[in-house]
Parts: sequence; structure tokens; C-alpha cells
Amino acid sequence: DFDEAVEVLEQSYIGELIEQFFQSPEGQTYLQASGEDEDLVGDWIGNFIFFGYVYLERTLSKMRQIDAQDILLDLFPSHLMVLDTRVVDTVIPELTAFWQFVQRQYKPRNSKKILALLETIAPRFQQAMTDPSNFGMAKSFLLAGEAAGFDMTTQEGVSAFQQQYNQQLRETGAPPPGFPSLPPSMAGSNGNPLANYPIPEGVPPEFVALLSQQMGLGAVPGLEHLPTDPGQLAQAIAQHLVASGEVELTGGVGSPLNFDQQLQVDVLSGGEEAMPLSDEAIALLRDQTITETTPGTIVKDFETVLAALGDRGLPVSSKLHQFPAKVLVPLNADLSQPIQIDLKRPVQKSFPNLHGIYLLLRATGIAQVKAKGKQHYLCLNPDIFASWQILNPTEKYFTLLEAWTIRGDGELLGDQRSPINEGTRVLQTWQYFAQQPKTFRDYNQQENLNYWPGLHNLALMQLFGWLDIESPKPTTGKGWRIRKVALRPLGDAMVAMVMSAYAQQGFIWESQNDFTQPWGELQPFFELYFPEWENNLASLNPIEHRLGTYIFNVSLGKAKRRISVSSEAPLDKLASLILDSVDFDHDHLYMFSFRDRMGRMIEIHHSYNDWRDGPGTDQVLIGDLPLQPGASMTFLFDFGDNWEFQVILEEIQLGKPKRSSNKILERKGKAPEQYPDWDD
Repeated sequence: DFDEAVEVLEQSYIGELIEQFFQSPEGQTYLQASGEDEDLVGDWIGNFIFFGYVYLERTLSKMRQIDAQDILLDLFPSHLMVLDTRVVDTVIPELTAFWQFVQRQYKPRNSKKILALLETIAPRFQQAMTDPSNFGMAKSFLLAGEAAGFDMTTQEGVSAFQQQYNQQLRETGAPPPGFPSLPPSMAGSNGNPLANYPIPEGVPPEFVALLSQQMGLGAVPGLEHLPTDPGQLAQAIAQHLVASGEVELTGGVGSPLNFDQQLQVDVLSGGEEAMPLSDEAIALLRDQTITETTPGTIVKDFETVLAALGDRGLPVSSKLHQFPAKVLVPLNADLSQPIQIDLKRPVQKSFPNLHGIYLLLRATGIAQVKAKGKQHYLCLNPDIFASWQILNPTEKYFTLLEAWTIRGDGELLGDQRSPINEGTRVLQTWQYFAQQPKTFRDYNQQENLNYWPGLHNLALMQLFGWLDIESPKPTTGKGWRIRKVALRPLGDAMVAMVMSAYAQQGFIWESQNDFTQPWGELQPFFELYFPEWENNLASLNPIEHRLGTYIFNVSLGKAKRRISVSSEAPLDKLASLILDSVDFDHDHLYMFSFRDRMGRMIEIHHSYNDWRDGPGTDQVLIGDLPLQPGASMTFLFDFGDNWEFQVILEEIQLGKPKRSSNKILERKGKAPEQYPDWDD
């Protein structure tokens, strides 16, 4: 799984490899010869490894000379900003020493060719890193702001420079000093320098249209079909950046809506309060009868997966808690419309139909992860499942619809937290499908569907009976092939109703963040057309405080510790015991992170962390944690050195804890030095 691989790359692989380099003869020789502090070495190595995998899909063992050249002369100049140009002189020597170490230690087949490149590339690299024509838009903007005297490390500085930049564009048609203009040779016959400008791959055309407006150049030939309203163009650009993963929006501002909620409002509303229902749509809704297989097979296929879970549950991975291939392949074959793929090592997202149903399992709370020894299982929640069994097909259909369009969140699938929920993605995509061609000649043309709305959402649209997908046999070594998407009139009607519900609700649903809220939020909008909808699924019970003594297994490398702590103690007491168990000073900030019972990532920070959202570790009691025995947490200490402890809840000894509960029970393995003396 690419996302999981990137997470491992960032959290452990790069750091461990750089540490090996430091301990190697090549690393020690470089440090002595350069005179640099070890804390200042390794960033360029890390960037080189990261860019190679994320942008070129090349690991070190498979990297070629041309890949190394692309990283150094294209990716580094366009993405990395160096305010002190003297730093550029250290890059090639550092990478040369690193590749000498890699060649000796691991002997990748192209290492000699890469070293030969590094011997000759220094002058071209220095020129590329300082040539503004190589800079990406974001890098150019930041450098121009720095040159103009703005502090581009703060939001206030960026906003102030952006205001000046936009004002100068409107008044003079030219950007401020230091920001690259388009060369005159690119001017078109109508005088618009953007007329013949080739839009780079991955750049939304709305960006070019908005840029032309801001520069006072008017419409761009070939892009006249795009909206002229700057707000709509900006929304389209924001959607593209979030969907493609280019940017991650975090944090909250404003009142009463936080930033994430406001983005969802902007993306969906588009200045309109609701989508009106046509007479045809009303007739379709009134005449629609819902069964296990109509209008789509979502209820039947969901029941198929529930039956497979059975009394014992199905095994899932320990980190993302997703089904392995040995479960996915037979389960896919049992569904009404199995998806064809030709992948040797499929993962859950390789089967978008099952990936979507898994989202519904987690969002409804019908299935939850439990640990049995070292193996994790997705098991039925008996109370919620019993409630599900007494619902009729109409009630089941709309329960799943709410789970998808209101409570569904990519974070339940192991993705990074996004300000836009799955319902927003689906509704906005439907509007796009209604205006754009829906035929995809090859895998390249369908690639954007991977990000927006996501193939699992497309599969769910089919399962809910909103559209039909023409899916030919996949190419060898490829996944699900989509040739054509055909919208159904019922899909138009259902989307119009959900959009109206969103608008009348103010685009905010309490259950998006609180899964203990009652079900039936769409019921007032649909019950006129579906009177069979009377009952709703039981909601999850709030987490109750559990009185007892909690036993945790804690590990840091080879150091293993067993720690006991009272349920009445705050979480910062566990942090203190962990640090004491490895003889670390308590002189840095930290946080605990874990996935809750729905699969969302929860972070609880040291009370002094200024960027924390929610209560600190001094306010959360151990007995309030939503953890079952076998569940794990990560304890990240010192955001500079990033000491990452794995904390597993071994057992909960119920009953009133003793006064002596807070203690270190066992120590095995030598702990690393918190501040090692590298000279020794």
C-alpha cells in the first residue's frame, strides 16, 4: 500500500538509514572532513530518498542514474527553498558520502553510475538551485516575499505579501519584484501571455483562468467554458489540491464554523442553497421500492460481508486494520458484482467495492476491531448488529446512506484526516459527472478518479443504484478498469435530496464528529417518499470510565518495559512512568496517538503544546481512554529527536486500584542514551 509505505518511509526507514550512515566509516569521514555538526547533516539524504520514492516511485535499490539526475536538477530546485545559498555547496558532498556508504554496504546495481553522476553534477546543481525559472509557483512566491521583506514563516507575513502581490497585479498587470513573469515569447495573438501557455500536468485549468483574471488579462482562449466568478475558480482549485494530496488543510479558525467545516460548506454550496427537485425526480422517488437488490445491491452485499464476519470476525492488519488478500479475494467473489483486477499483491483498496463496504462497517459501528493475542480481528458489535437485524430493507438502505454521505470519512479507511468528508466528495463529483464526459479511454484518463471521489466512492455509487459502470477486463498487472460511467435518473433524484438536506442543515451534521448521535438525520427529508422508514439503527454508547488498574507493555527498540497505572491517574502520569523506565529527562514535549473504536486517529498532547486541539494529557484520565486490551498507542517524546515508544494495553484489572498502582513492573533490555556522546 503506497500510503502505508510512505508512512513507514517517513517515520522509521529514512531515520534508521541515516543513522546507519552516521555510524559508518563513510559517514564518520564526511563529518570530520566537513566539520559540520551531525544535527545539520542528513536532511538532504532524507529528501533524496523521499523524493525518489514519492515522485518517481524508485527505492534506493532500483534507482537509476537518470532518476538521481531528475531529483537533483528538477525536483529539488522546484520544491526546496534554500535561503542561505552556501548550504547548496554541501548537498553533493553529503550525497556522495552517503552513496559511497550505500554502495559498500548494500551494493545496488546502479550505485557506481550514480556516484559518477555526483562527481560531475555539482556546477549544474548549483545553477539549477539558484535559477528562478526552475522554481515552482509556491517556492517562487515564498522567495519573492522574503526578498520583499515579509516574514514568510508566519501566516501574517504570507497574508500581507499576498495582499500586496494581488494589488500590484490588478494595478500594473505585473507581479512584484522577485516573482518570475512569463516570458514575452509566450504571448498569444490576442495579447494574453497565457494564451499559448502549456498547462503543466497536474495543474488545474482553473488556476490559469484565475491567474489571468488577477493579472487583468481577461479570458484565456480554450478556457472560456470555465466559471468567471473568482470564488468558484478558487473552490475548484482547492478541491483539486486537497483531493490530489498536494496540500493538507489542518487547524480551525473562525466562528461558529471551523476552517474544515467552512471548506466543506464552500465546496458544496457554490453560492446555491439547494438543488430543486424536478417533477420527474419526485415521481421517481415516490415510485421507488427498496429491496435488498433495488435500486442497487448495497443491502445484499453488506449482509454478505456481515455473514462472513460471523461470530469470530475476520482477520485484519495490525496497523490499518484492513482485510488481507486471503480474505479479500473470496469475499469479492461472493458479492453481486465482483470487481476484476490483475494484481499479484492486492490490498483492500484494490477492491473498491469492499473498501467502500468496509467504510460503512466502521461508520455504522456494526463492526469494530478487537485484538486476540497479536492478531487483530474485525468483529461484530453485538448490540448494534442486533439493532440492524430488525430493520426493514428501506431502513437498512438509508442507514447505509447516512453512514456514507454524513458520517463517512477517509480517516476510517486509514487515510490522512481531510477537511472534506466522503459525502461532500460524492455530491460534488456528481455535479462534475453531470457536466463532463464520463468515458475513459485508458488507465491514465481514469487516474483522477483514484483521488476524487476515490474509487471506493464510485463503487458505492453503483452499489446504491445511482449509476452504472462499464468495466472491461483489466490490463495485465493492473487494477479495476473503468471505461464508462452512466448516471441513472434515480441517482440525480437522490443527490438532489441529499444536497437539499445538506443545505437546510447548514452543511453541518453533529454526527460527523460524534458517532454517539442518534441515526435518522436524513429521515425528515426522505420519509415523505419512503414511509417504510420508521425505525433507525441504535447508536454507539458513549465511552464510560472504567475503574481498575491498567497494565501496559512499552517498547523502545530493544528496551521492553511493563508498567502499571491507576485508571484514576491522568495520562501524563503514564508519560512520566515511561520516561522514568528508560531514564530519560522530562525536558521535552510529547503526545500520545491512537485510533479510536471507529478508526479515527486521536492525538492527546502535553498540556504545554500550543498547537494541541482538545484536552491535554493532564486532563485525560487513563480510565477514560477508549482502548481495549490488545490496542496500541504511540508515545512520541521530544519533537526534535522523535523518540517513538510503542505502548500496548495488556490488560485491565477491574476494581478499585491500589495506592501503589502507579509503578514500573518489569525492565528488559538496555534503553538507548537520551543524549549520546558521539565523540565517544
